[in-house]
Amino acid sequence: MSRILHRGDSMHSSRSSNATVAITSNYHLAADGLGGVVWTADDHHAQSHVLATTTGLGADHTTSGLTTGQVLRATGATTAAFAQLGFADLGGTLSDAQHGTRAVANPHSVTAAVASDDLGSIKQTADTIYRLTLGLDPSGLAQIVLTDGVTAGNNARLFHAGGGPIIAVGASDVLDLGPGQLYLPDEATLDANAGAVRLSDATAGDEALEVYAGGAARGIDLRGDLMAFSFSLPSSAFVATATITMRFGAGYIAGSAFDRQPIPWAYSIVGVSVRTSSARTGGTLNFEAVNNGVASGFMARLDGTNTTINSAVQVAGLDTGLANGTIGAQIITSGWTPNPVNVYGAVYVLLQRV
Repeated sequence: MSRILHRGDSMHSSRSSNATVAITSNYHLAADGLGGVVWTADDHHAQSHVLATTTGLGADHTTSGLTTGQVLRATGATTAAFAQLGFADLGGTLSDAQHGTRAVANPHSVTAAVASDDLGSIKQTADTIYRLTLGLDPSGLAQIVLTDGVTAGNNARLFHAGGGPIIAVGASDVLDLGPGQLYLPDEATLDANAGAVRLSDATAGDEALEVYAGGAARGIDLRGDLMAFSFSLPSSAFVATATITMRFGAGYIAGSAFDRQPIPWAYSIVGVSVRTSSARTGGTLNFEAVNNGVASGFMARLDGTNTTINSAVQVAGLDTGLANGTIGAQIITSGWTPNPVNVYGAVYVLLQRV
């Protein structure tokens, strides 16, 4: 049976039969004679309840199987589940306060980097390689690599082996390298651009700083002082075919032993030059540097091509001597004509006064 109860109504049943009871809002269902079985809709299921607070879940709820960091995430218009948020779930853009500014210590850092790792790089859409890369080179040194976006060889590196700032531009707009260094690799040629600088230090005898200015390269020799030692031989001592020791100085002193001159610093022979008072008509004449009493094999030659003057140069480090070593010269003639002639020559040495 079924019956709708109203305020003040009661229902009794003397048989153990099923009864259907419909109760309107805020009405009570009482068990006759038992005096107290009453409830309302909120007693059965609260209409307003706490899901969770900043300290934990509300008293009416429990969860299981969750992982720290998961949130209640909508999975559809009418569904939801606990999950970890991804970048795609976040909208909007980052502000300076969120991204990190100079007021934030180390907003970007890598603490477990290895050689060849990069912290950041950038290129344009049409580029085939990065125009700017900040990271470590294959040996683990810090580097900034700049390119034109197309050719890997068109790059530069600011290299700092010490501490302090690599480059600091002050109020006077000057370049301050601090305790570090500006490293310019040794290239074959100097770029033909005004202000271009080339530091040659990889090849012995090529230690020079070059600056491109005024349509040509202007060089500054970094190796030391260059000194010329003059030698002479008068026609009275000349022999057409012989090996003859030259005398030190421009004036020949007959029978003297002034054939060598000591040098107070370590040195390297880098050049020789020779000239005769008359042009060659036949034979050959070699003017040879003598290093500490020993023929060096480094010489300038007069022949059918160079008939009166000639010179030769070599890189530093091939013919060297210690402090108090001596410099001399000799000529080696073979069928030389005209005979006799006056011979003048010079040996050029690079002094190492450091």
